[in-house]
Amino acid sequence: MFDFGRRTGTRNLLLLCACVSTAFLSLPARGSAEDGPVRRVLPNGMTVILAENRAAPVVSIQVWVKAGSVQEKDGEDGVAHVHEHMLFKGTDSRGVGTIAREVEAAGGEINAYTSWEMTVYFVNMASRFKKEGIDILADIIENAAFDKHELAKEIEVIREEIRRYMDMPASRLSDMFYATAYAVHPYGRPVIGYDEIVKGFTREDVLRFYRNWYVPENLVWVMVGDLDPEALMPELEARLSRIPNRPLPVRKTAVEPPQSAPRVFVQQEDAQEA
Repeated sequence: MFDFGRRTGTRNLLLLCACVSTAFLSLPARGSAEDGPVRRVLPNGMTVILAENRAAPVVSIQVWVKAGSVQEKDGEDGVAHVHEHMLFKGTDSRGVGTIAREVEAAGGEINAYTSWEMTVYFVNMASRFKKEGIDILADIIENAAFDKHELAKEIEVIREEIRRYMDMPASRLSDMFYATAYAVHPYGRPVIGYDEIVKGFTREDVLRFYRNWYVPENLVWVMVGDLDPEALMPELEARLSRIPNRPLPVRKTAVEPPQSAPRVFVQQEDAQEA
């Protein structure tokens, strides 16, 4: 279930990727360019999906992390969204600003989005640079630095994003709707988080979520475009298998009780826009 008013990123891209991913996850474990996408599970538990499309000499490289706002505990509201902002800010071997420069030097673009159930990172670039794109995404998934100075700056960016979000009537309506529809389940909380909680996040808070959920078994690596799946798979396995697996936390999601009667909410404000 995807709600376009309650996650960050590109709306059409999320819809397209959600539909494609749902279909891909039911694919057989092996295949060829003629048979369709290739799906394989690496020794460390990461799922890899490769699809050949030679329409243009470009490739889209994506990492789907099966952790969004639903995995947040009380007091962590918005921490999944913070990762979307921070993973491109540097790794143990790539300083602040290096990742964006590497991608742009290859004529590519890099971005991410967050939803209830997942956070997705992607690089779109010329296929001749796909090795660089693979290494960048693998690096941020395994070695994000979460520099404390960059985190402090990015938290202020996110707080401003929350303020802009709350200034939009459609966003306010969406939040009130889901908070009323879901009394217990985390779908009732905004993916973007709450200002009073986000402003208090520390590096340790963010790292704890990262170490818990950014685990190979919890990742789906997707590549689509100008590529040969069977030729690329050994190269991918060699790089991605270097990421060590760790035990995943037990997923505990509150069960929403049945709704036995209509629920109504009314909010009155002196608004300049409707």
